[in-house]
Amino acid sequence: MSEFEDGTCSHSSIANLHFNENSEASSFSSREIPDDNEQTDWYECFENTFYEAPNPFDRGDIVRFVGTEKYGIVEVSQKHWKENLERYKQRRKFLPDYSDVQVRVIFLTEDGTFIHSHINPVNLELHQPEHEPQDPVASARDQLLHAASLLYRKDDSSNVIGSLDDLYVYTMKYRNAKGAATLGT
Repeated sequence: MSEFEDGTCSHSSIANLHFNENSEASSFSSREIPDDNEQTDWYECFENTFYEAPNPFDRGDIVRFVGTEKYGIVEVSQKHWKENLERYKQRRKFLPDYSDVQVRVIFLTEDGTFIHSHINPVNLELHQPEHEPQDPVASARDQLLHAASLLYRKDDSSNVIGSLDDLYVYTMKYRNAKGAATLGT
């Protein structure tokens, strides 16, 4: 920071976070590079800072990775998310960082199986399936996602709603639809 004789000052920022017109984080930059002789605590760097991201999702919600055709099921309940946030706010030996602002999601793969991932909830949106999708692959995908979603949900007696039998049936339907779509092209 530079101070002038008239009392005004000028400064340049160490880091910037930019948002687009939809209030989505679009980019960030940092000039926080230490001198060769200086040790900087990794947790104090702007890029690694923990922040409390909004998470409107609950266990079993069907989501889409924004800007992609990747669909998945949220594995973390709101209760667990809030407990983790409270724990991260408490001072401890190892401070939370950006990687602690993630939820577990299983994403549907091309072959009808699911892959486990950790992702920031700001990169997700709730998937609302079409009532009557025209595309048979999209229809089979949505049925499979719904069957998988039910395995994460419980009724009032804490019993799981979904069944592995249904998951298997819809996995096979999805694979058949994908195969038919591939053969048709």
